Amino acid sequence: MIQNYLARNLNRTVNFLLKTKMSQITSPITLDNDEALAISFQNSGLFVNAYLCLHCPESLKSPFSIVFCKCCSSRKIFLRNHSLTLSENQGSSIIKVEDYRNDPFLTFIEAKVHKSLELTLEVIDQLPDFYEAYLLLAELSNTCVHLEYPSSLIYYLYLKVLKDIEVPEVVKEILECILEDKAEAKIGIKVSEEQLSAYKCIVMNNLNLVAAFYYCSCNSDQAESIFSRVLALNLDLKSGYYDISYFHFYSIILYNKSDTALLSLSENLNNLFSNQFETLVSNGIYQFSIGNFELSRSIFKTALKKAEKHCQSTIPDVYCLIAHNYIKLNNYEDADKSFQKALKANFHNFRILYTVAEGYFRMQRNEVALWYCKRALEKKNDGSIWKLLGRVFTNLGKFKEAEDCLKKAENMNELDAILYLADVYKKTGSADKALDLYKKYADVGVVNREVVINYLIEYYEEQGDSKNSRYYKDLMLQI
Repeated sequence: MIQNYLARNLNRTVNFLLKTKMSQITSPITLDNDEALAISFQNSGLFVNAYLCLHCPESLKSPFSIVFCKCCSSRKIFLRNHSLTLSENQGSSIIKVEDYRNDPFLTFIEAKVHKSLELTLEVIDQLPDFYEAYLLLAELSNTCVHLEYPSSLIYYLYLKVLKDIEVPEVVKEILECILEDKAEAKIGIKVSEEQLSAYKCIVMNNLNLVAAFYYCSCNSDQAESIFSRVLALNLDLKSGYYDISYFHFYSIILYNKSDTALLSLSENLNNLFSNQFETLVSNGIYQFSIGNFELSRSIFKTALKKAEKHCQSTIPDVYCLIAHNYIKLNNYEDADKSFQKALKANFHNFRILYTVAEGYFRMQRNEVALWYCKRALEKKNDGSIWKLLGRVFTNLGKFKEAEDCLKKAENMNELDAILYLADVYKKTGSADKALDLYKKYADVGVVNREVVINYLIEYYEEQGDSKNSRYYKDLMLQI
């Protein structure tokens, strides 16, 4: 079967099948000269040339239309028309001189042109390992379609990353089973040994996508762990693993943690793939982190041009990065324009809504931030948005609402919410409650723990409480 994909230049499916060892090339492929030329043009990005070199008398009657003719083989018909769908002309109508409904590859063309979910599912039923068909399904889906083929794991991962649509819990269980090397019985899914082996091959050969899935599921720790693993594979030239897809998410994770590893990541990506989208974003984020805002914005704009051509799903993320750059320069008007462009590109993504809400919070436009916080909560009940909402309410002087939100955030393991709640108590005159929270954070906090412990040391020294002062000095030594 892989020969059918190879002969039609469906390279993502070919790569998928070879990497996961789900298929192998067992016999040579014979191509006509015009087919080989069309594939060469396609691989050079010259899609119109590929389309033109496969013209026939029937297709010439309706240039730049999708024509299913009588005179060409179904393979040539696919190569010609698929080239057209990939070009800027794309082709919006289908002329059927001959009906090829029994050919799933031509049905794929129909599904793509008509944006038909039903036809795409029909294709997947006939070709359950067709990678590009799963990508099309993810693009067309507004809700999760339940599939049972092992290869459908790709669809679910893309659905979350591209559309922020929640996927079945069993998908997360499969990932956990494989990444943590658990026995299937422990997670309660009934799959054969052969199916589990297929899932494992898919996961281990698509780690970048898996890491992006966890990032978009607000599990930055798991995403960081996988990205770190993938970076090590990329740096090991013997591994044969050369893929930095979605590494812009890794850069954002490191920036949010103020992790010095951001510099080495940027340098390593420059050495590996100097002009790739992810490298540009990483460079831009690093320059942003050291205060070179003009340079970082210039780099982000270069990345945006690349995203518009090759990875459109990342466009809203780049606009958000540009917007936050403008905020640092106190250029709120252009920040607002960039946020609106991000929202126009994707208004339905929790991550984008959260980032926009955070931006308006930083611009002190708290009523606007409040509105976007509520839209984000409609998408996902997440601790990070409850924490931000609590801070917005604090700025608006709505301390009871702020307290409620920050308590919810704390219960969802957002430890910094403890500090923001302490600030609320200080503003409302509840100094004892605030002190209790600072002491609590000193025991469980992470990011600002040293700052809080130093505050407590100074506080108890001012109070003449040598016992508690000594306790927190000792605690500081343990960090």
